[in-house]
Amino acid sequence: MRVRVPKPAVPRSWLAVIAGLLWFAVGLMLDVRAVVWIRELRPLASVLALAAGLCFGLVMFLLVLTRIARKNLRRLASLPDQPCLFAFQGWHSYLIIAFMVTLGIALRHSSLPHAVLAATYLGVGTALIMASLLVYGDFCIRRRAS
Repeated sequence: MRVRVPKPAVPRSWLAVIAGLLWFAVGLMLDVRAVVWIRELRPLASVLALAAGLCFGLVMFLLVLTRIARKNLRRLASLPDQPCLFAFQGWHSYLIIAFMVTLGIALRHSSLPHAVLAATYLGVGTALIMASLLVYGDFCIRRRAS
């Protein structure tokens, strides 16, 4: 007898919300970690780390994550009406996530100064949060249209 494993299916439109929630949560976690490090710095170093992180985040959002978010939204729109819950990211994205988590852990345990780590974490976190807002905006537009 063959065992049938149920597929955790969800409406396609909700995959964007799931992706946006994940990006927002990870971005918030990174930003909180960055703020902890920034608060340990001297005033000038904290202002520089904050400014560098926000600039890096804006550039990363505009040049990298906007393209990735839009590509993922196009991919999600091409899925069937009830895709698997885990289809909110393409399979290759899971490999990239594993690499990024490993890189983040390695950076956090490295000897890099907290000012550099704070700017890096703040930049990546801010870019992820802005990209999640792009995804939520697309979800809201699609919900109104239907």
